[in-house]
Amino acid sequence: MKMGLVTSLVIALILIATLPLPAVAEVLGARTASVSVNSDISVTITDGGAANIVFGALDAGATNILDTTANITTPSISLSIAGTSIVDLQVSGTNFGTGFTVSNAKYNTTYSTTGTTAMSTTATTFADEVNPGNTVDLWFWLDVPPTGVLAGSYSSTFTFEAIED
Repeated sequence: MKMGLVTSLVIALILIATLPLPAVAEVLGARTASVSVNSDISVTITDGGAANIVFGALDAGATNILDTTANITTPSISLSIAGTSIVDLQVSGTNFGTGFTVSNAKYNTTYSTTGTTAMSTTATTFADEVNPGNTVDLWFWLDVPPTGVLAGSYSSTFTFEAIED
């Protein structure tokens, strides 16, 4: 009988030693993990055809003359947004010369003179909340004043800006 009791005791101890015991854990505290992603504005400006926006040789009084490098499928320029920031896109320009203001140039985000916006010397938003990975196209047209502008070559600098939204 002692032998049976010892054997039973040995078997019980072996079972207890080999059985998994439930884990005991105590939560000591919790911490919040946080991160801030830095702003990165990246815009690539691509000319539709030749470099720059070119209207060619025009007569006084000419209206709605499209940039010679653009057509229905090719915009004057494309602005491709990359980086990590949503942006508003703006454009402004300098006057062409005496009697020939930048407001004689106009633009649209579609190939249409309907709904065009006159250029200004003040930056004007033409696209709101543009997400990275998107491209915005612009077409430019020009009206030459019928009077008050002498024959000659004129130029304006069009400036494009991306403002973090």
